[in-house]
Amino acid sequence: MAIGGAWMTMYTYTKELYPTVVRSVGFGVSQTSSWVGGIMAPLILLMDGSNIIVPYVTMGALFIISATCLFLLPETKGRPLEDTLKTKAKAEFVEANL
Repeated sequence: MAIGGAWMTMYTYTKELYPTVVRSVGFGVSQTSSWVGGIMAPLILLMDGSNIIVPYVTMGALFIISATCLFLLPETKGRPLEDTLKTKAKAEFVEANL
C-alpha cells in the first residue's frame, strides 16, 4: 500500500513540477529512476556476505538522502502549471525574492 501511494504521489507531483514543454522528459527521468531503484533493491540485499546490517544501513541511508532531496523541491499547491521554461524561471525568481 505504501509503495502504491508513493508511486501515485510521484506521478502527480512530477506532472505539477515541470513546465509543459519538458513534462514528458521529467516524467521519463522520474520513471527511469524508480525502475533503477527497483532493479537495485534486491541486489543490495546480496551485500550481507559477512555482516547482516550492511544492506539495511545502505537502504536506510538511501532513504534519508532521497527524503532530504524531496524536501528541497518547491511546493506546488495553489500554483498554476507553467507552459514554458521562461515562465517557470520567472515564477521561481519572484518566489525567491519574497
